[in-house]
Amino acid sequence: MNISKNKSKVYFFMTLMVLAGLFSCEKYEQQELKKAEVKVTPSEMKGGDDEEEAIIQGIVLDEDSTVVIGATVTIFRTNTSTAVDTSLTDVNGQFQMKVPLGDYYFEVLEGSQVTTTDDFTIAGNSNITITL
Repeated sequence: MNISKNKSKVYFFMTLMVLAGLFSCEKYEQQELKKAEVKVTPSEMKGGDDEEEAIIQGIVLDEDSTVVIGATVTIFRTNTSTAVDTSLTDVNGQFQMKVPLGDYYFEVLEGSQVTTTDDFTIAGNSNITITL
């Protein structure tokens, strides 16, 4: 009889602990995506294996036009939201990618902040400036 009471107390205590844990968890708040400005200009650089691919060289700047070092830059196809390539900005805030011609957008991860750009078209080798 005493064992039964102890089991009941243990189950009651465990239930309270689970409920306390459920109600004390902070609700995950989805971070609002910031929008960045993207500027695409044709490049005179040679490269790309064929007429269907382009080399893009880019730079990431903050709102004060200071280079952003160590940001993760990912380029996505607009129509499928499929990641095509990812690069890390260097000490000069620069990155380089080789992508098929087409329509894209960027996501830039700097620390815990994700910033996305509007859609743009890559029609050949290009220089990209992303301003957060």
